[in-house]
Amino acid sequence: MITPLITKLQNCTDSSKLQLIYTEILQEYEKLNFPNLEFKNKSKGLLTSTIDLYINEFDVNRENNKRLLDALRIMDML
Repeated sequence: MITPLITKLQNCTDSSKLQLIYTEILQEYEKLNFPNLEFKNKSKGLLTSTIDLYINEFDVNRENNKRLLDALRIMDML
C-alpha cells in the first residue's frame, strides 16, 4: 500500500525531502499487483503525473494539490 507514503508526502514541509519520498512511493508501487500490465502502466502514469505536479508546485499551490494526492490515496484503497 502506498497510502502511508502519500500521507508522508502530504505532511512533508521540507522540499529537499520530496524526491526521496517519491522514490519510496515508486518502489512500493512496483510491489503492487495489477490485473494486467496495461492497467499498471496507466495507473503509474496517473500516480507519477499527480506527484510530479505536487512537487513542481510545492511552494506555489501545495494546499490545493494536496487534494489531488487524496485521490491517489482513495485509489490505493480500491
